[in-house]
Amino acid sequence: MPDVIVNTSPLQYLFQLSLLELLPSLYGQVIVPEAVVLELDGVGNWVVRCLM
Repeated sequence: MPDVIVNTSPLQYLFQLSLLELLPSLYGQVIVPEAVVLELDGVGNWVVRCLM
């Protein structure tokens, strides 16, 4: 499976739809840049933990 680097928008929408688990099931490694984690304002670290 290919790796993917995600930005804020898809993470926000998948989080709102409770579908974050789709990313790890579709891609080998989900890479979330530090700037994206900071942009997610409080839930960023939680989102990253859900993707692991």
